[in-house]
Amino acid sequence: MKTLNTLIIAMVTMASTTAMAASFADFDTNKDGVISKSEASASESLMKQFNELDANKDGELSEQEFNK
Repeated sequence: MKTLNTLIIAMVTMASTTAMAASFADFDTNKDGVISKSEASASESLMKQFNELDANKDGELSEQEFNK
């Protein structure tokens, strides 16, 4: 039973990570490795968080910033 619970937790964690990576790729429409404010404007919720997520304040979100 303990092994089954551990397996389920691992699978959920992997699925969450994959979903976030897919989301980043979906927003990075020009595939330059960052999400611009223009690209982020496709999502009202991302736009609300954009400045908070943009840790280095360069006006773009790296995949690392996006996944925080």
